[in-house]
Amino acid sequence: MPSPPTYPGVYVEEIPSGVRAISGVPTSRTAFIGTGDAGPVNEAVQVLSFADFERKFAGANRGSELSCAVRQFFLNGGADAWVVRLPNLATDADWLGGMRALDPVDLINLLVLPGVTAAGVVQAAVAYCEERRAFLSLDSPRDAKTPQLILYRVASGELSRSKNAAVYFPWIKISDPSGVRVPRRSPPGGTIAGLFARTDSERGVW
Repeated sequence: MPSPPTYPGVYVEEIPSGVRAISGVPTSRTAFIGTGDAGPVNEAVQVLSFADFERKFAGANRGSELSCAVRQFFLNGGADAWVVRLPNLATDADWLGGMRALDPVDLINLLVLPGVTAAGVVQAAVAYCEERRAFLSLDSPRDAKTPQLILYRVASGELSRSKNAAVYFPWIKISDPSGVRVPRRSPPGGTIAGLFARTDSERGVW
């Protein structure tokens, strides 16, 4: 409350404008679901670096697309990920359970299922992203050699046409996380998610 005027002069009172800036919502919190050999199963675990992932999921695994995708995410600018590990040879029911394991996480922006293109799992992931207002970074099929083949598979309904999903092609060559000198092919989704995160960091959230 301002002091009551008691003598002639200029009195200044600051009044809140009522206008509030709209804060940006980060678009770089990425959830990964995939199979692996060690670590909590069917549980959403937050990791803030690849070293953090290695501690919680027993290190890099050359045969795990999940391990490679998370590593690529952090190498390319990612900083905040949630990981759900499924058992090897996961069924469609396991994948659905893995998605529901993310329900307690208050906000996810991107979902990556490294290397997964099975139609039933993809459809469930698209539906989950639409429900959560998230975006699915979908890897192209491993055997796809040309953009024309990707277009054909999208047109045939094998790959999603949802506004909440995009297909990224081709698979990329990366240094092997287990130290083998021969590069390995890896699905691009983790790399793309890391680039999205880096854009947020360098240019701001829109």
